[in-house]
Amino acid sequence: MAFQKERPTANMARACENENDRIPGTVQLIDIENHNASHSAERDVILLPTPSDDPHDPLNWSPSRKTLSTICLQIFMACETLANSTYIAVLTQFSKKTGLSVATINEGTGYMFLLAGWGLIFWQPFALKYGKRLTYLLAVLGTLGCCIWSPFCTTKAEWLLNRVLAGFFVAPSEALPETSVTDVYFVHQHGRYLALYALSIVAGMYLGPVFYGYIALRADLNWVFYVPTIFNGVSFVFLFFFMEETSFSRTITTPQSLNVEKKPDGVLEHSKTDEKGSEAEPRAVDCELGTMVSQKRFISRLSLVRKDDSYRAMRNAIRIFQYLRWPLIVFCGYVILTKANVSYV
Repeated sequence: MAFQKERPTANMARACENENDRIPGTVQLIDIENHNASHSAERDVILLPTPSDDPHDPLNWSPSRKTLSTICLQIFMACETLANSTYIAVLTQFSKKTGLSVATINEGTGYMFLLAGWGLIFWQPFALKYGKRLTYLLAVLGTLGCCIWSPFCTTKAEWLLNRVLAGFFVAPSEALPETSVTDVYFVHQHGRYLALYALSIVAGMYLGPVFYGYIALRADLNWVFYVPTIFNGVSFVFLFFFMEETSFSRTITTPQSLNVEKKPDGVLEHSKTDEKGSEAEPRAVDCELGTMVSQKRFISRLSLVRKDDSYRAMRNAIRIFQYLRWPLIVFCGYVILTKANVSYV
């Protein structure tokens, strides 16, 4: 398959010279001065992050391939949220069936939300180290197991352990889908697809109890747990065959470290500079359009592990605790956890 990619030019490099003068966290999306950067179909919108030359880069995927990735994310989110809102609509009936008190059931809900947050200390570095695809599949399998186990919990210890594991396996849905959206879509497209992600969470939390309440009226109480088990089983098969890995190591080159010069023969010469300002040996890059790049076979896309040897998972997991130095983050976490527990009492 022929792949055509626009190369950076000197104009593009000059357009970013004042990048450090901007407020941190902001980027320029509208190309007012007609710089020769990568643009979307709307010619004045700059594509950020800048896609690489590799067609395997998720930013370079076809629209249909990106849509399939989004569908997989929505299925994952729907199954995770629906599976953990099962017993909310049948709280008293579930209490009578299992012999657990309503207070114990609500206590388990609190532990579930607690692990839904703290579980990310493990899952987020794990996903960045070994791949998001593997993380999603493990989360679905774990949730499936908790759904099967739930109606058979008859002691407090068993129920609390079930909810701890349920929260641990639902944790990836709290943060990982947002990073998958940023892997596949450009900055100016994030709002639309993050809104879909938020919609999936809200729909699962509020429509799930209505759905399961109807099931409890028409069938045995156990089916309140068997139905999400079936959903997660079917979704696991679908995600296994159609969800692709979106993590991609993309080299980001800044104007300070890259000088771009146009040569008459159509070859761009990139010369890197070191910290002292001296130029390293230039490297010629072929800019010929229509370069043939081999596509991944379908079977290779089913690979479960994408190991990134450069990523230090343990170091980054420990770094998360540095945010506890900020009182605002601690307070917000406490408020969110408290509201979540109250909403399910």
